Amino acid sequence: MYRIWTMLLNILSLRLYKFRGESMKPSFIENELIVARTRRGPAKIYMRGQVVIIQDPEGSDKHYVKRIVGLPTDQINLSEGMLFINGEYTTEPYLGGLPHYLGLDESNWENSETQFFLMGDNRLHTTDSRTYGPVEIEAIRGVVLFRCWPLKRFGRVP
Repeated sequence: MYRIWTMLLNILSLRLYKFRGESMKPSFIENELIVARTRRGPAKIYMRGQVVIIQDPEGSDKHYVKRIVGLPTDQINLSEGMLFINGEYTTEPYLGGLPHYLGLDESNWENSETQFFLMGDNRLHTTDSRTYGPVEIEAIRGVVLFRCWPLKRFGRVP
C-alpha cells in the first residue's frame, strides 16, 4: 500500500517526508509526516514565511525543513533579539511567542538574486542560514503543503 501511495504522490509531483528533530517547533513535531510539492521554479514563486525542504547546504544527502525568512536581494539583520528585513522590524507569528533570535550581538547578510535566508522556528535548537549563510535556489527541493500524520494535526501548513 505504501508503494502505491508513493507512486501516486510522484505522479502529482508530491513527496512524503518524515520530520525529525526539534528545529521547527512549535510548527512541526517529531515524527510528523509532511507532504511537499517538489516542482521547482523561479525565485519569484517562493514567498517569505513558506516552509521548504532543502538539500543539506554542507553537502550530505540529508534534507532539512526550514522557513523562508529572506528573499532574493533582501538584507537581513539580527540585532538584540530582533529580526529586520530591509531595515524593517519583522513579526513572525508562526514562532508561537518564542523570540526571533537569542543574543545581543548583531549579524547581517545580504542575499544575491538567487539566494534565500532560511531559519528554523525553534531558534535555540536549529542550524540554519545563521550558520551556513543564505542558500541558493537550487538547494530548495520542495514547498511543504500539509501534514498528514498524526491525524489530529492533519491540515495545511500556514
